[in-house]
Amino acid sequence: RSDAESPYSWGANTSIKEIYENPALNAALRRFMDENGLAWENVLTTYEYTAKDSVSLMLKNAGCSDEAFAEFMETLRQMRHLKP
Repeated sequence: RSDAESPYSWGANTSIKEIYENPALNAALRRFMDENGLAWENVLTTYEYTAKDSVSLMLKNAGCSDEAFAEFMETLRQMRHLKP
């Protein structure tokens, strides 16, 4: 699977909880949401009620385009050096 995660990276199946609670990933997601006109409230609601939902599901529900989604997946892959 191209979106598979390893202990060394994040991907489409990474939970909102993990992204929200990691300061660098949270900042990257906030920037991405702002740049793409997506409401941050989508992240907050997902984190509060269904924190184990994947980032891909949350972005799809927020109305993220396929092109923008691919861009954010690349951002996550590039941040793999931050993974503990």
